[in-house]
Amino acid sequence: MSFSSSFGVPIYFNFGIELAYFLFITGICLATFWKTREIEQLTGHKGIMLFRKIFLFFSLAYFVRFIHMLFIFILGHNGLRAAPMLHRALLFPVGLLSTIALLYLLATVLVKHIKQLNLSEAKIFWLFLAAAFILSIPSLVFRSHTILIIAQLVLVICSGGHLLFCKRKIKSKKIHGFFNIKLLFILISLFWVLNLILTVRSLHTLDLRLIAYSASIIIFSLIYYRVHKRLSSK
Repeated sequence: MSFSSSFGVPIYFNFGIELAYFLFITGICLATFWKTREIEQLTGHKGIMLFRKIFLFFSLAYFVRFIHMLFIFILGHNGLRAAPMLHRALLFPVGLLSTIALLYLLATVLVKHIKQLNLSEAKIFWLFLAAAFILSIPSLVFRSHTILIIAQLVLVICSGGHLLFCKRKIKSKKIHGFFNIKLLFILISLFWVLNLILTVRSLHTLDLRLIAYSASIIIFSLIYYRVHKRLSSK
């Protein structure tokens, strides 16, 4: 039992935490998405397009996640699982949207290879949608995110492995470009998977949730600050 749960935290306090977290994360994701709109239009850079989509789909995933949390507050975990169709309807889009966001993250890290494929923005989206749909099917069938969490961790590990390889390869070039914050993207993904695990497990691990939420807020804030600073200097 966590320290906070031992004191019987009121449900409205838990709800307030979830609401504040949802509003902040969704707001800063959308702010980052719109902040980079002009530079994408001016440059037509595929990497920036991929970068923006990460935050668009994370904001959508957090929106559906918040709706899922609302039903947990109203019905409880057992009550929600007792309504299988509703549970599936809530779990599936969370997994689908977050997986698309992680695929855009991986594509951002692999942007040079993506350019070589010469795929349009629409084709990239439909490809990622199809891949995310296939990966999310187990959560629809079994009402569990276990397999999806493993798949998302694989995406994160692949991104991290490529990032470390590229870091060693270009270390001597001292490149300070727009995508120097790729490491923060990896951290965002790790904390998203952690948030997903917390959502599926229990609302009573308040201490762990506060740590994960605080870390996620700091990471998203740092990314927005870095993007804002980078664009303001141009």
